[in-house]
Amino acid sequence: MPDATEDVADEILEIANSNPGSEQQDKLEDVAGKLADAVEELEKSPPNYQAALGAYEGAAADFVAARDDGLIGVAEANALLNQIAELRSGELGSGDRNRHLDARQQPG
Repeated sequence: MPDATEDVADEILEIANSNPGSEQQDKLEDVAGKLADAVEELEKSPPNYQAALGAYEGAAADFVAARDDGLIGVAEANALLNQIAELRSGELGSGDRNRHLDARQQPG
């Protein structure tokens, strides 16, 4: 599934690069960078699911901010946000991974 995350990051970079030197490019490059961070964390051995979760959530938050700032159209932004959410669920949604995340989130 990291390939799917990379595909979404590439799509976001394509949008960003259509407006070089702009605030849009800067913000969307941040989003793509966080998606790349998620892939990197998932490719570690063993995968760092907690860090990947944070990267996906950071990417989504930055993307919402870009949408709310009018840097990307609402319909296009919402479609890509849905893809990011689906990727996050696909990468981190299995029961075993959720148990792993839940155990790490419990106060020690």
